[in-house]
Amino acid sequence: MTIEIKHKITGKVLLKVEAETLSYADLRVANLSYADLSSANLSGADLIGANLSNADLRGANLSNADLSNAKGTFIFNFGVRLEVKK
Repeated sequence: MTIEIKHKITGKVLLKVEAETLSYADLRVANLSYADLSSANLSGADLIGANLSNADLRGANLSNADLSNAKGTFIFNFGVRLEVKK
């Protein structure tokens, strides 16, 4: 199965991921700037060095996701779970 991560404004495909889910996905150094990740299950995902500038993370599950060296200004709204691995 292919998951398409799209730009939150234009709908353009930013990244295609060959997986059933984004949970535990390898998204290291991915450019996800302006990505629509709202309500995405990113639990355990490897987001090391990813660019998440202006990404929509509302309602996203980021429990146990690794955001080490992730880039961007993060504004977390109500409903976003964040547990960053050290």
